[in-house]
Amino acid sequence: FPSHDTAGNINQASIHIYTLNGEEIKSINIFQKGKGTVEIPGADLKAGIYIYNLIIDQSEIAAYKMILTK
Repeated sequence: FPSHDTAGNINQASIHIYTLNGEEIKSINIFQKGKGTVEIPGADLKAGIYIYNLIIDQSEIAAYKMILTK
């Protein structure tokens, strides 16, 4: 459950999930402003290691590693 803080004057926010090879496999738009979390359904992904980025107004704000086990 990636957490985010989209406070302030923003137009668009999203989380993008990538494989370690750099292939984007999922994009989730964030409509809630302020602090919150995004639920990523595990059924949509295989077990493995992923990178997810928080993008606000087309700028990368943060990148994190996610390990999914099943």
